[in-house]
Amino acid sequence: MKRLIKIERKKLRTFSKEHNYFIIDEDEKVTHLAEVEKMCELYNCEQLRNLVERLEKDKTKSREVFIREMNKLNNKMEEERIEEAQMTGKTSAEGSSKSGAEWGTEELQLMIKAIKLFPAGTVNRWEVCAEFINQHNDSEPRTPKEVISKAKEMQSGNFAMSSLKEEVNKMAYENLQKGQNKKVLEIAAKESEASQRTETSAEMMGINNSTWNPDEQKLLEQALKTFPASTPERWDRIAEAVPNRSKKDCMKRYKELAELIKAKKAAMAAAKKS
Repeated sequence: MKRLIKIERKKLRTFSKEHNYFIIDEDEKVTHLAEVEKMCELYNCEQLRNLVERLEKDKTKSREVFIREMNKLNNKMEEERIEEAQMTGKTSAEGSSKSGAEWGTEELQLMIKAIKLFPAGTVNRWEVCAEFINQHNDSEPRTPKEVISKAKEMQSGNFAMSSLKEEVNKMAYENLQKGQNKKVLEIAAKESEASQRTETSAEMMGINNSTWNPDEQKLLEQALKTFPASTPERWDRIAEAVPNRSKKDCMKRYKELAELIKAKKAAMAAAKKS
């Protein structure tokens, strides 16, 4: 699927470039180029394929098709922003009045991850975010409206992940101070301590725990294509192609990405069915 979406993105970019980004004067070029990239980022494989087919169907009308698509996407994003703003105006009493509806630290962490995975413009974004949270959590299922409301309540319209994380940490600390959920927090503290020990041991074993930068990610992706599963000593050769990263680093990163893609697909599929 990842390979297919890359192909469709390339088709859109190539067609757009060949038709000078559908402009009638140079003032439009930067805006249209940005809109093409936005579509490449937000659209799935099927949406991209459909758009390219419509653009290619009648090249004399490709500008009209593109302008319509651009307005449609931006209107949809604006509708989402309005919906989020309306949810902000409502009191959180509606959600908290339900039995067991109080948000736990684990749920909030899942919400942060979901907002990162499914950015603005994602089809049925809040339904997908709610499905993702519900699939990875055993507590009472969350509705899309509850997810929007809580996200807006926490961040007042600004979905910067650092601030959301600060809020989660603050809640965990307050729970500890009040003596609530002590058992859960004690378990979390032990897991955190174990995680720190694992990371320290990992560093001693030569594993690089620093964040992967875009260049390293590109090199890894290229190496995965260059050395397929049938390649002898595959991971050794992949590691050689990525400077400053060991064999274990590359394997760990590959596993993380595979799990992330799997979780994303499951959430989107579930949201589509509902």
